[in-house]
Amino acid sequence: MAQRPFRSIRTLDRASPVGETDQTGGGVGLKNVVRALTGSKKGAEPASEADDARRETALAEFSALRQEIGARSGVQHQLMALNITALAAIGGFVISDKASPLLLLMLPIVSPALGILWHDHARNIENIGTYIKDELKPILVETSGGDETLLSYEERIDEYERRRSSRFLPLAVPLFVLFAGFSIVALVFAFFAIVDEEAGSPQIWTVWALGVGMVLIYLWLWSSFVRAPYQVPSLAPNRLWRLGRTSLGELESLHGFYASDAATGLYSAFFGRDSLWVLLILIETTELHQSPSFAAWVQESAGRTLRSLCDTQGTRVNDAVEEQPGKIVHEFREELDQRLVDLEMPFERGRSYSGFDQTFLFVVAYASFARRFPSDALVQQAWPNVQRAVAWIETYADDDGDGLFEYRRRDPRNPINQVWKDSFDSAVVTGFDVPPGPLAWIEVQAYAFRALRDAADLFRGRGDRDRGQKLDDTATALRRRVFESFWLDDEDCFALALDGRKRPVPMITSNAAHALWAGLVDGDRAERLVRRLLRADVMTQYGLRTLSSNSPFFAPFTYHRGNVWPFDNAVFAIGLERMRRSEDARRVAESVCSAISRLQSAIELYVVLGGDLLVEPRLGTRAALAVRRRPPENQTQAFTAAALLYLGALLARARGVQLPDD
Repeated sequence: MAQRPFRSIRTLDRASPVGETDQTGGGVGLKNVVRALTGSKKGAEPASEADDARRETALAEFSALRQEIGARSGVQHQLMALNITALAAIGGFVISDKASPLLLLMLPIVSPALGILWHDHARNIENIGTYIKDELKPILVETSGGDETLLSYEERIDEYERRRSSRFLPLAVPLFVLFAGFSIVALVFAFFAIVDEEAGSPQIWTVWALGVGMVLIYLWLWSSFVRAPYQVPSLAPNRLWRLGRTSLGELESLHGFYASDAATGLYSAFFGRDSLWVLLILIETTELHQSPSFAAWVQESAGRTLRSLCDTQGTRVNDAVEEQPGKIVHEFREELDQRLVDLEMPFERGRSYSGFDQTFLFVVAYASFARRFPSDALVQQAWPNVQRAVAWIETYADDDGDGLFEYRRRDPRNPINQVWKDSFDSAVVTGFDVPPGPLAWIEVQAYAFRALRDAADLFRGRGDRDRGQKLDDTATALRRRVFESFWLDDEDCFALALDGRKRPVPMITSNAAHALWAGLVDGDRAERLVRRLLRADVMTQYGLRTLSSNSPFFAPFTYHRGNVWPFDNAVFAIGLERMRRSEDARRVAESVCSAISRLQSAIELYVVLGGDLLVEPRLGTRAALAVRRRPPENQTQAFTAAALLYLGALLARARGVQLPDD
């Protein structure tokens, strides 16, 4: 349960009649009203005794917390009334010449102190509202037939309170005038009174300085209140965790995880890239959620994935399916679906190797697995496969020998872009043309950098120091080439790619965030990159876009040009955590979880439109959330589900919430 700075029903006497039938008038109390609302829905399964007990406990706590909100609101009104009384009394005495103007020095001490108390109660009220929404509502929904409309009024109030526009004129301006404005005026008058009357003893100036300090402290609190961004309600960490675990459970197979569900998915098969991202994100999650049973499940499922990738690793040159010795499989299917038959994409033995990035990720994933589970027998068994993957990187991955990693499509029936943004128009240049190949993608350079560093450590750990040093030198040279060729100094960001003529494709994309995850960029340049990615054209209320909305090629209903992918955001959040920017990582997690709370599935991607683009309805600064197509495709996606586990664990740590052990 979340830690919180307010009372809970657990601290109250269980015999208390809080929320029961009104003892004075015989009316219906708050608890009974909510109990009526949470009665079983028509057609729902009968509630068990355990569900009844959980619901009753949640209702009792809800009633107590609503009473506490009322009590704290009452205290806030009393603080404001007390401040007005003090203003009237002190001002009246000074204006009527019944007291020295120096009496005004009381105001900058008393008023800000009362204002600080007011904001403390406001913070607690907001925490209570969040707790009701995130912790109590899920229990009531779960035990009441799945009625998501429960406490929706509470959520609308919470949503209204969090909007900057609703805070500013009706609340922030009066608070400034009441708790700071009159105090500032009093300080000015007192200053001239001290100077004119030559009454400036050290004690008087100390009191004046204390008043200035109190006003400054209050203004800091007030500005934080005003600048608080609009936040949309998000799933509680526990519900997010359950959604991620359930979704991955639906996709488990003998090979590891299918990329998407069979009902709505286009990719109900074993994909190398997707499986490796699931593995990498799950291993990161074990560091946040240190549960032995969860770690055991990750170890077992990651082991299945790595074994499947070892079993299907390339052994020969076959241009039709883009196979080379040591290359990791892109896609493996036991039988082709009609979509692939229509596309005429070549497969042999159910395999296609038409992906470029998964072999780099395989080396990184193996290294992560070996660090996390060093005693697993697979660490030794898979080592020859890792050696072959490193040999592929050294032999086949640099198409033109310039020290960067790019690919040239071997068969025109295969995808043009063989990275995770594999749609034909994900990279665009002036005139909406596809840039000439071979392309060197920024995230591939980042994966290669990390794979080379990890491989260097692995070889050194097995006694081959010369090989390790050679791989380190290659990684260092790669980083230098990337900074020389990809960095856009006027944008504080990497270009999406270099085209076949080594010209930057200057699209500001989420791909650059993968360079943070891989450790390719650090220091001042990393800080500049983070600030760029967090700007409003890329970072939205519902997550990081794949392409800046300022780009002339922004088209969020295409596959990769401006929509939001949860797994992509998890990669960004992991990079932010490694930079120790936990607040920014939490912001990314909150934004994605806000979208998932509305979409109610581990969907592959979704669309976020700026509210200023809409004529009707008018959303102002709020963003509009949409699915890309109807009916939605890929509603359960494996690397999204893994991302939800990581982001849920991140939020659980930030909120002090205990996640389930499994």
